[in-house]
Amino acid sequence: MKNLVRFLWILSVFALASMLATAQTASRKKLQPRLPPNQADFPPAKFSIELSALSTAAGVGEDLEVEFTITNTDDHDILYSHPREISLEVRDSLGNEVAPTPYGLTATYGLATAISVFGGPIHPGASLGRSVLLNKEFKLNKPGDYTVQAVRQNSLSTFLKSNLVLITITP
Repeated sequence: MKNLVRFLWILSVFALASMLATAQTASRKKLQPRLPPNQADFPPAKFSIELSALSTAAGVGEDLEVEFTITNTDDHDILYSHPREISLEVRDSLGNEVAPTPYGLTATYGLATAISVFGGPIHPGASLGRSVLLNKEFKLNKPGDYTVQAVRQNSLSTFLKSNLVLITITP
């Protein structure tokens, strides 16, 4: 009789353990995040980027502000999650890329890109603008002419570029 009670007790413990394991597996499946869809399965979003400068000339070390505006030209919302989705390309008169400042590197590749307070949809026909101090983000410490262009990735393999803005740094 003791053996039968012990057997039934062990059997009930195994049954309970099996039920808990099944429940955990089922709940774990529900909690797993969905994998993001393959971007290649969707057509690229339609948008435009316009770049402008409040002033196209500044002295070495002076503030030089540019503003980009992204406009949704598609028939559905597009997501804009962080100002760093739009990168700036600054080139000197020979076409060489201008190096970023330590601040520019940190803002682009550091912790500043991990959290966004700007996220949200841009509705069809709507625009969103942001401004950047070029001299804070790029080493514009030599007099000369420079071109600036805003760029945003549109799909896995395509990038959309803004108009070019010519700026002059004076001594």
